[in-house]
This record gives sequence, C-alpha cells and structure tokens, in this order.
Amino acid sequence: MPQVFKTLYPTTRVIIDCTEIPTERPSSLALNSKCYSTYKSTHTFKSLVGIAPHGALIFISSLYTGSMSDVEITRLCGLVELLEEGDSIMTDKGFVLNNVLSGKGITVNTPPFLMNKGQITKQEVEETQTIARLRIHVERHIRRVKEFHLFDRPIPLSMVGSIIQIWTVANILTLFRECNSKHLGKVKEAKSEAEIQAILAHHLFSQLAPTGKYVIDGRCALVDLKKCLACKADLVYGDTSIGNPAYCHGYPDILLDKSTVKVDMDESCCETEETQEYEWPETVAKKQRLLEQTNGTNGEGSNLTLNSDIFTTCEDQFFKTEKALRQSFAQTITNAFYQVKQNPKLQNLYIPSFLASDNKVRIIMYNCEQGRLYISEDMYLFDTLCDHGLNVGTIVSIWLALNFEIFQNEVDEEDLTTIALKKSSFQEKITRYSTVGLQTSVVQTSANEKETNRATTSYYYGCKTSQI
Repeated sequence: MPQVFKTLYPTTRVIIDCTEIPTERPSSLALNSKCYSTYKSTHTFKSLVGIAPHGALIFISSLYTGSMSDVEITRLCGLVELLEEGDSIMTDKGFVLNNVLSGKGITVNTPPFLMNKGQITKQEVEETQTIARLRIHVERHIRRVKEFHLFDRPIPLSMVGSIIQIWTVANILTLFRECNSKHLGKVKEAKSEAEIQAILAHHLFSQLAPTGKYVIDGRCALVDLKKCLACKADLVYGDTSIGNPAYCHGYPDILLDKSTVKVDMDESCCETEETQEYEWPETVAKKQRLLEQTNGTNGEGSNLTLNSDIFTTCEDQFFKTEKALRQSFAQTITNAFYQVKQNPKLQNLYIPSFLASDNKVRIIMYNCEQGRLYISEDMYLFDTLCDHGLNVGTIVSIWLALNFEIFQNEVDEEDLTTIALKKSSFQEKITRYSTVGLQTSVVQTSANEKETNRATTSYYYGCKTSQI
C-alpha cells in the first residue's frame, strides 16, 4: 500500500467508479427505457470497476443497463460480499452507500457534501482535494480501457451475448499493457534468437498463459543470458523435449502450459554477406511439392495456398521459410498428441502452438480427433497508431489461444464440412506409410523365411544324400 494511503486512509481496500459504453437503441420500448442513460443522453451499458490502492485492477462487474444508478449496481455486482469488516471503500459523491453497507462494518470515504451549509470549510476542501487526487487512478484505468478503441462505436445488439466477455478482456489487458508494453518493445532491439526467446517468453506468452509459467530450451542457453534483457529478471531454462525419441521428437524454443513456441529471427534485419550471397531454394516446383505433402495431392489438407503471401524469399518475409513451417507443423502436431495423451478430454479441441519473430506471431492449431491443422495469418505485435504501441487484436488472439480450454467448444465434423474447411491428410499419410512399412517388413520377413527354408531343405537333402 502506498505511504499516502497508510497515512490518511489505511483501511482502504478498493477504489471504485462506474463507467458507460454506448450501445445501439433497442426496438423494445421497455429495453429502450432501461438502456437510456440520462447522464450520457444516449443508450449505454454500465459497469463498476475497482482498483487497489497501489493501482492494480482487482474487480470488474458485469454490464448493466444504463438507467441503473451507481448505488444499485454496487448492491447487485457482488463487491460488498467480498469485503470484510473494517474495510473501507473510496468513491466519488455519486455513491451514497449508507443503506447498502449498513450493519456490515464497512465505511466509505467520499468527498464531503455541501448539504444545507452555505459553504464548505477549508478542511472539507482539503479533504475533497485529497480524495480526488487518490481516486483519480481508477479514472485513469477506465481511460486506458477506452484507449483500446473497442468501444468507440455503439455496441451492436447482436453482440449482447459476448459483450461482457469483451469488456472483461479489455480491462484485463490493461494489466498486461502496463506491465509489459515497455519491456516487450525491447524485443525489437534483440540481436539473436536467444534474446528474442527470452523477452517473448517472459513478457508476452507467460503473461497471457493460464499459469504464467514457461520454460526456455536449456540447450540454447547462452552463458551471459541468465536474466531478461528488458527487466533483468531471472529466466527459466530447462528441458522442453516432447514426443517419443523413437518416432517424432523435438525441442520447442519455449514450452508453456499446453502450448509450444518456435522462435525464428527476422532474417531481413540481420543479413550478412553470407546470407546475401546464398540463393534460397524457393523454386516453384519445390513449393508445389511442399504443398502436396502438406495438403495432399487431392487438395485435402490445411489451408495453405501457393501464393506470395505464404512462400516468399527470406529478404521479404520474417519466418515463412520451408524449414520454419515444417518445424512448426511437426511441433504443433507432436505437442497436440502429447497433450491428448496426458488429458483425453482435449482430443476434440484445437491445441495451439506459435511461430513467432521479433514483431510477428502466427498461431497454428491441430485437432487430433478430426485431423485438422490450421494456421493463422501474420499478426503484428506492435501498432504505431496506438498510444501504448501494442496491437490489441494480436494480444487478444494469443490470450484466447493460450486459454483454449476455457473458450473453445467442440465442433462437429459436419459443421466444419459444411463451411468447407479442409481436413489435414497427416493421419492418413501416417496410416498409409505405416501400412506400407508393415507390408514391406512382412514381405522381407517372408522372403527371408523362404530363403532360410530353402537353405535348410538343401542342407537336409544334402546330408541325406551324402549319408546314402
């Protein structure tokens, strides 16, 4: 707790305020009246947020109709039930909570009211200024949420079912931005893949993962890179191996809860004379062979097409080389089967992995039951048009992917077929190659047996003849 709170308001548990976001005008007269806000003179949804004295977000209420008062929302949102006797709340004058907090042993710190007095005293003016100076932080939090520009336009009524989740995510992302935007920006100054791995693991993926834990491939640990370059915190190195060493096995650059990350350095930013003279084998024929191996000769497979957006030279793109894609696909599929073996309930979910560079990310997902492999387009990490410099869409996409167990629902095979999403041929090829290998083994065994029998028979009859 900051010293100013310890001195003036030591029992403060939460600083609260309400805010409104615009919505479309409902056609129903009853809803029209409920959603209309006299304060904003338009139709809105309203929410209560609370921060701790040190500034961290600790409470987000659901969204309510714009006509509800701040006091009524405080009573319904469940905040009071979380407080303990002896705690105090800091609010503005709009929260008259005497009736709501009656008998609970909870006090409210608000600016003094003028009431029937002709003029407030000097002491009351100083108290008003002190409270205003301390509770300004909750208003700054609200401003940061709206700086994402997700709520600039009225919310369509068709999104009512998911707007609460969007509002919650936007509030949570302020925590990520405040703690990591500055440090994450250091990744653009990284000079090696090891440095990129360290910053992305510590300030991007781990911050969005459910448990916040990560492990960087210890085989690539540099002697002088034991701490994060951005914040000087200790890095976590270890064994990231997954799969079966006898079959499909590998070492992801970063291992998260149930996901893996492959980091590929931006070659265009670190070209040397050697790379400039090297001619990359990106012939059309080779690209076509890779597509056929990935999609199948009959066109069935993951959503890859032969165009300049997918396969280009190293000078034009960051990590879309044949090697990086192959490794990412293998890593994604191997990790998916490993996770399903650990938890069979994940069998019909799309388990994500990531292909990342110093300014781009791709999400690759594989469904073991349906045999479907999908890869996203390039998503930029940074956006110069935003005040905080981060691309909100990319951060949200990564967060949703990492928390796939919460947000994903099982999708029927018929639904995917209906919307013409192609199926990967990976499992079919594995089965076919395994069958061919087995048949070859059987044929070789049969041939060996025949040769052995023939030799045995010749030896037998030879012995018999000699004996005769």
